[in-house]
Amino acid sequence: MYRAILLDVSKRLKLKADKEMSTFEIGATVTGTILRNTWKKMDEEHKQEFLHAVDAG
Repeated sequence: MYRAILLDVSKRLKLKADKEMSTFEIGATVTGTILRNTWKKMDEEHKQEFLHAVDAG
């Protein structure tokens, strides 16, 4: 079920994901894309809050 959801989300995001990819690979692709898109939309204050929350800055 989780794999089917990931494949559906990747299709909706227009990502290259096929049935030969592992569930982990598909999940990493989807997660990375969502994070990159969200990061681009954040202002500097929110970026700093995020980095602080994940203990990266």
